[in-house]
Amino acid sequence: MTKSISSILKIFLIVSAFAFATSHSPALAKESTDQVIVTFDSNFSSEAKSNILSQAGFNHKKTINGINLTVGKLKTGKTLTESLNQLKNISGVISVEPDDLVEPVGKPSNPSNSLKPNDPNYKKQWHLPKIQADRAWFRNKATNIVLGVCDTGVQADHPDLVNSLIPSLGYNTADNTTNWSPVANHGTMVAGTMAATTNNSLGVAGVAWGAKIIPVRITNSVDGWAYTSDAAECITYLADRGAKAANISYRMAQYSAIETAAQYGLSRNMITVLSAGNDGVDPGWADFPSFLAVSATNSSDGLASFSSYGTYVDLAAPGVNIYTTNTSSSYSYVNGTSFSAPIVVGTIGMMYGANPNLSAAQMTAILLASTDDLGPVGEDIYFGRGRVNVYKAVYNASLN
Repeated sequence: MTKSISSILKIFLIVSAFAFATSHSPALAKESTDQVIVTFDSNFSSEAKSNILSQAGFNHKKTINGINLTVGKLKTGKTLTESLNQLKNISGVISVEPDDLVEPVGKPSNPSNSLKPNDPNYKKQWHLPKIQADRAWFRNKATNIVLGVCDTGVQADHPDLVNSLIPSLGYNTADNTTNWSPVANHGTMVAGTMAATTNNSLGVAGVAWGAKIIPVRITNSVDGWAYTSDAAECITYLADRGAKAANISYRMAQYSAIETAAQYGLSRNMITVLSAGNDGVDPGWADFPSFLAVSATNSSDGLASFSSYGTYVDLAAPGVNIYTTNTSSSYSYVNGTSFSAPIVVGTIGMMYGANPNLSAAQMTAILLASTDDLGPVGEDIYFGRGRVNVYKAVYNASLN
């Protein structure tokens, strides 16, 4: 059911899932600690320990019974380094170390910490707090991480996209030109969902705060229909230009040509993400190993009524009443797995912002291990591994 992008990926899925609960990665300690943990020789009395602490600039806070550890708190006006050094030089003091304030490992830290952008229509974007994008943004951004859109073209001068696009790399695989202007509004909607310019006091926020988009048009038809081959070529085009993830919001998760192109993308460290489809049925498609297929959820974390499902689905993301950019410099509500996929791509962009050194296989494993389980316990045909959670994905990526 879950995609095994390589045999290594299966291992990373297990390791990443375990790490979220019990990771042994180095924790983050605050430098402003004002306490010390001291191990004294067992012959010292409680009064002697308190006196030594006081001489070194600490007040006795507590003794941990049974393990011979004494905790001291720095007196006002003293410096930690000087007081620690003084303790270390006292005969009978076996060990001294700062009593650091340390971030929990594998659990969300500082639950109240979030960053609400100043985009005026952020309040209409229910999906962003649902996937905890606001908490992820507090931790890091996706600044200059390159993502790609294979679609109907993107409005180049949309006020909420103009600073997110990379016009010089825009392309058209339908006729092999650089004409990527929109022939339909779909691509502009997808691009905004993924990475509209966030915190610019305008319009909406994209998931991938600070990311850059390579816009590729894969059709010249005003109805938006595209050849699978043009989508496959888009994947290779983006991979060759350093994109970290490619979005295809088309009903193409059943084609081996897409699988072949996605394999090429993986060889260049790029993840390909597709929409599961909007037919509301299980089409019985094969579970290709090299790309991710995304089903759609609603605001109640249920499967959207239109969302297709099946063993090929890897994870889910919001896809109902998504407020995003539209052509003619406008905004609108949209529905479909077409908008679930770019939410996942935006999440991948945020993860690379947290740790740009991870491979595509590592990133995919962490992404899937960081979802919120919905529906039947464990993997299922409706939500795959679960609904995407940007914060958990970003946090776990930063630990690796």
